[in-house]
This record gives sequence, structure tokens and C-alpha cells, in this order.
Amino acid sequence: MRNRLLILLSMLLAVSAIYASDPWGEPVIYPGSMYIMAQVSINGSPAAVGDMLGAFVLMDGEYQLRGKETVMAVGNIHGCLLQLFCETDGEAIQFRVWAESSQTEFIAPQTLQTEVNGEVGSYPGNLFQINGIGGEVSAPVINPPGGSFTVPQMVSLTCATVGAQIRFTLDGSEPTEASALYGSPFSISASCAVQARAFVNGLPPSPITTAVFSFDRLVATPVFTPASGHYAYHLVLQMFCATPGALIYYTLDSSEPTPDSALYTGPLLITQTTTVKARAYLDTWEPSAVATAQYTYSSANQDSEAGPETTGISALYPNPFTETITFVLEGKERGERYVFEIYNLKGQCVHRVSGIVVATVQLQWNGTDTRGVRLPSGLYFARYSGAGGTSQRTVVLY
Repeated sequence: MRNRLLILLSMLLAVSAIYASDPWGEPVIYPGSMYIMAQVSINGSPAAVGDMLGAFVLMDGEYQLRGKETVMAVGNIHGCLLQLFCETDGEAIQFRVWAESSQTEFIAPQTLQTEVNGEVGSYPGNLFQINGIGGEVSAPVINPPGGSFTVPQMVSLTCATVGAQIRFTLDGSEPTEASALYGSPFSISASCAVQARAFVNGLPPSPITTAVFSFDRLVATPVFTPASGHYAYHLVLQMFCATPGALIYYTLDSSEPTPDSALYTGPLLITQTTTVKARAYLDTWEPSAVATAQYTYSSANQDSEAGPETTGISALYPNPFTETITFVLEGKERGERYVFEIYNLKGQCVHRVSGIVVATVQLQWNGTDTRGVRLPSGLYFARYSGAGGTSQRTVVLY
């Protein structure tokens, strides 16, 4: 096979093995050798006819020339068949390209290991690609180039130097060859400095490119439902924040909420005049403005011995529910007897309790029937019956 490659190359190039002028001298000759059929370029463009490809092996701290060959052109292929002398397998090979016109040496990032009697590449469809890189490695480009943002950013890194590896950091340290290797665009959602540097084997690393990203984001102000106002019955208060992942802290004594205040985890039952304040927090974001709501009740409802103005189910929460729902019952008369029932869509009573309304009664239902069996998800109807009248509310179990 080796002889056929040599004959083919000789016929195609019709030249003798004459070395072009270069600074390397003659290769060190060993009994064994390997052959590399290579296509050669410089900075991504085809090498010129007459340029030289050299192969070096590191020996005792110095690179030793083991083979070199002149670049020729066959059609649109610029390359050569390089004989590399070796006597052992597994030695690391470094390739260099000498440009005759500029008398400049370019180092290639592509590497191989020696293999006695080995053959690498074949003509014309499987040539080993060698690209010499010259000068300083180009500085990476960071896109977007930093700035102030309100939403997460996808950051991409590119380098104009062919074959360069880009390493980057996000913690303010300078990138080294041990830093994170860039492979694909990544997301940034917190303020940081992206620093990137490109590396090519055998060349000094590129300058460092830095892009500063800042995220000065404000958490949305919590919203109350129902809204602030005057109510003649107990109510279930819910709080919402439009910022995903934000935590809501609240107070019921008019004090300013802080992360040390009560954490909102679910609906609250408000049974008296109350001032509610809430503020939302999220990691490094700026906390929200303080939301305030005033819920007032008439003095007659709070102090009168005659009982409430409403009768039946005055509140229920949470609804829909999964584990447990709480019903707040009010009787028209103090000491009023009542019956509380849950019906399914077929009109069947699946849960029933009775008792006496001394003041306000809170009942909890865990979504089971009278035998304690969990009921299927769906719509149910809660019905209160007492001397002061009846009331019915729809319940969603899921």
C-alpha cells in the first residue's frame, strides 16, 4: 500500500523529493517510519505550492524534526505524502507549516501519535487535514457584549482563529486552559463578568475578552384577592405575585414585612378588621414594593349579641383543593342547630355532619366519604341547613 501511494504521488506531482528552503534542516532518520497523506492549509486557506510540511516529536524537552515534505497541488487539493521516521509507537507528533513566500512558520493544532509502519489518510477522499495557525490567536467575541438586562440572556462565544478552543469564567478570574471549555450558548440570569480566552496548541493564548452583565430586576408587587374594602362576613384572603419563584412575606399588625415576617403558604381566614401588608422577595432581585390592604367589618357584626347578618357557609378555602378544605359556618341565631352535607353530581350525599353554631364554626373536609374512602376528583356541592336558612357552595376536588 505504501509503495502504491508513493508511486501515485510521484506520477501526480511529477517532481523529485526536493526540499524547499526552510529553517528546520534535515529530519532525524530512524529504521521505522509511518506515512501521512495530508491536505495542508494555513489559517484556513490552502497552502501554496512550494510550502513545506514538517513533523516534530518532543525529545528530551526539545522538538526533533522527524519528517518533512513539499506541498504540491493536484487539482484543487494542496498537500503531500509525508514520511515520518520513528522507532516506537505512541510518541506525540506536532505539525508545522513553512510558508515559502513569507518565510513564516505556522503551528498546526492537529496532532497524531507515532505508529511504526502505520498509514494515516488516503487520496483523495480521506486526507488527513492539517491547518497551520500563525501569529497571535484572535480574541474571542462575546455576544451579547454585556449590558444591563431584565431577562436571562443566552451568551455565545466565537473565535476567528480556526481550531481554537475557547475557555471562559464567570467568577472574575482569568481563563486558563483548565477553565470551562465553551461548547454551546449558555444562559446567564445573574449579574457577573464573562471572561473568555482562546487557545491553540503551540501558540500563545489570545487576549482576554470581558463582558459585564448586570440584572437589576424588581420583584412584582403582591396582589390581594379579594381587594381591600368593607365586608359584612368573614373572608378568605389570597396573595399572588407575578414574578415566578418569588416568596411573599406578610404582616397582619400594620408593621412593615421583612424576610423575618410570616411566609405566605396558602389562603388566610380574615375574621376581624385587619390591615394586611405583604412584600415579595427572590434571590438577588430587588424586593417588591409593599402591598397594603385594609379589611373592615361593622361594629355590629363584631360586638352584637344578636349574631351575624349572614347565615350558612361564609367562606371556604382553599378551593380547588387536594388534601383538605376548610368551611367557615355562621348561624343567624346563636346556638342554632345546623346540618352540613356534601353532595356529588348525582345528588348523592357523600359526607354529613351536624352540630350547634355557638359563634363561628370551622369545619374541615379531607375529600373522603362517610366511610373514610377517598372520593374521585370532580365537582361537589357543600350545603348548610339551619334555622336561619340554607346556603350552598360549589367545591372542586382534584
